[in-house]
Amino acid sequence: MVIPNGFHKKKEEVEVPLLAPGTIAPDWVLDATDGSKKSLSQLKGKVILLDYFFIGCSGCMYSLKPLNSIHEKYKNQNVAIVSLTERDSKKAVVEFQKNYNIKYPIYINGRDAVKSYHVTGFPTLYFIDKEGKIANIIVGYSDDFEKNATSLIDKLLK
Repeated sequence: MVIPNGFHKKKEEVEVPLLAPGTIAPDWVLDATDGSKKSLSQLKGKVILLDYFFIGCSGCMYSLKPLNSIHEKYKNQNVAIVSLTERDSKKAVVEFQKNYNIKYPIYINGRDAVKSYHVTGFPTLYFIDKEGKIANIIVGYSDDFEKNATSLIDKLLK
């Protein structure tokens, strides 16, 4: 076999670890499906569950029902669920949200937020405390997701 002239091997990307608990959460600005914008700084003082997902991700699909339950449980408290995608179109997200009766907001164009939080696997969920620091991270989905997430949120609300 002959390697063509000008061919260069793709540089191996070094995987950067997720942000560590205690780290100040990087700010972001996300586009809502209704055309408005939301930033992390607008949510300061709240406990934030930051959900990185994409349509078609199996773990992300399993997390929809628990995230809706968590949203309902905490909707009148100092908690915000911010679900974001870097790859899905506004049209696809609007249809997805309607088809699956998703009650919490979903944001699009999250590429910068994915990069600044070093997200490579989906779903990845960051829990951010009232002071804007990373408190905990869950990567992937498990059957005890809702129990673990509500336990973390309850601790952060105290």
